[in-house]
Amino acid sequence: MKCPHCGKEIQFAEVCPHCGNKISYGGNTVLYKATRSGKLTYKQIFSNVFKRHTPEDTRRSLVSMPKPGTDMLAVWEKPWLFSRLFVMLLVMSVVLLLQSNAYTTKTDVGVTFLIEFSFVTTLIGPLTIALLIWEMDIHKRVSLVNFLGLVFFGGVVTIALALPLNSSLNWPAWTAGLTEEAVKLLVALAFILLFRRKGLHCLDGLAIGAAVGAGFAFWENIFYAFVNSGDAGIQAMSMWRSFWELFSSHMLYTAPYVGALCYAVNGGKLKLEHFKNRFFLIALAFGMGAHALNNAEDSFGYAILLRFSDSLVFPVYWIQIALAFASWGMLLFMLRKGINQALETNDINKAIDQACTQAHTSVALVCREGTYAGEAFAVKEQPIVIGRKSDMCNLVLPGDPVSRRHGALRLEKGRAVYRDLGSSNGSFINGKRVAPNTDIPLNPGDVLEIGSDAERFEVV
Repeated sequence: MKCPHCGKEIQFAEVCPHCGNKISYGGNTVLYKATRSGKLTYKQIFSNVFKRHTPEDTRRSLVSMPKPGTDMLAVWEKPWLFSRLFVMLLVMSVVLLLQSNAYTTKTDVGVTFLIEFSFVTTLIGPLTIALLIWEMDIHKRVSLVNFLGLVFFGGVVTIALALPLNSSLNWPAWTAGLTEEAVKLLVALAFILLFRRKGLHCLDGLAIGAAVGAGFAFWENIFYAFVNSGDAGIQAMSMWRSFWELFSSHMLYTAPYVGALCYAVNGGKLKLEHFKNRFFLIALAFGMGAHALNNAEDSFGYAILLRFSDSLVFPVYWIQIALAFASWGMLLFMLRKGINQALETNDINKAIDQACTQAHTSVALVCREGTYAGEAFAVKEQPIVIGRKSDMCNLVLPGDPVSRRHGALRLEKGRAVYRDLGSSNGSFINGKRVAPNTDIPLNPGDVLEIGSDAERFEVV
């Protein structure tokens, strides 16, 4: 990015090295340092909520997608829109509740206000939390339109699949935590595959998972509210379930494991091997387990109900309180992983942009794993000779599986071409060993492994 004071190109810094002026990153400098050190807290995430924001801040929060080669933290706005949505929905709920009570509920006007109250109230918890998670997505590959479509349409599909499945199985209540999370995962995967979402990262996955969970929670809340007979039943159920979404939340069950799956994908293409990622398996087990535990009170009877007084409107379930702390903790863990991944991706994109600009080329080789992890090399007509001997190669890899002169990469008619130079352990493109002394054209996204998967590169 450029310094707003002197106009010169700078890397991420609090003070411009050229003119000495302080650089503002929208209040994200503290978050950057905290994430890098692993000390990111919810206090830092929520620090923008009570600040005054301009129309430009709104535009950046809603539509700005950081371009490759730029500092994402200089473009991204920390979450704050979710708090405005929360207040708006809360005020709307109060107004609609007063209006519905002002009319006799037997009249059409009273019933209309009551139905509107139910719809608005059941959105408070799910949509607020989901928007918070969406705002944390620095990449913004999931647009607001896609996000809202996934909340409402994806929620309908999830409910339409989950409720009949639970009814047909007729298993204990706690097993719904397993079946419903499995269905939500399938809907999230369908969105990724049908819309050909490529290049996803952890924060994108968190947003997708939050949208699916919010949609499921909203339609489930509506279903349970209207199953209750009587106007008072609809009011009580709408307020009750929306309140408890802040504690035992479908978004908090679903978002972490979809985020963990996209963390494993890390900007590539979704493959079966990504489902074996340990973070995904842990997050999935946690989501299913927390959901099952939340539903287990009817089956096992060990959820402790404590009333501070007989007149208390909302009794406190300590199981849900414990789940709330655990679920929000899991979300924070995945947010840390996701932001660090985003910053690493940002550094790589800047390295690619710099390498290509200096070499006047549009093709680069990025080291994804190995000696030069995170570095980018411009591919030019002059070959990049890869090998172990420094006097014979200009890209030296010291590992034993690498031959003295292992392979060469060059640019030919605007396209990267690789040739294995008769190496002992071979070269692999997209997992397949290539024939020695043969030119192999490469496409963007192709993965090149030198000798073993310990030295892995990608063409971009």
